[in-house]
Amino acid sequence: MDKAHFLEDLIETQSYHQQRNRKAISRRHEIFVRKVIMVIYQHLDNHQLDVSLIADHLCLSVSQLNRKLNTILHLPAGHLIRQIRMQEAATFLTHDMASVGEIAWKVGYKNHANFCRSFKQYYGCTPTEYTHLQVSR
Repeated sequence: MDKAHFLEDLIETQSYHQQRNRKAISRRHEIFVRKVIMVIYQHLDNHQLDVSLIADHLCLSVSQLNRKLNTILHLPAGHLIRQIRMQEAATFLTHDMASVGEIAWKVGYKNHANFCRSFKQYYGCTPTEYTHLQVSR
């Protein structure tokens, strides 16, 4: 999933939930979320990507960043980073001929076992099982 599709899906999901609460995502909030996602994608392969790195790039404190994202997306920055990493990993697994270890590096994990554990926690199956499930579809 590329960043444009990820953002559109994220905004659509959040807009739906917010419209149910009579609030729509504002253009200002959308621009802010786009900036956050852009920073995440720019540093996706960096295993040191964390909330403080994003906050530094946006000239915010970690608590300001998390507060804004929680208000807009109902999701803290750390969860957003993980969500993007896992979705990108899933895309690589289905469209790339790279090994699981190479994909782990591409999405910012320096430890293969940690990546597999996070992937299984997120998707409910290992990266290899995920690949086999996608191929059989």
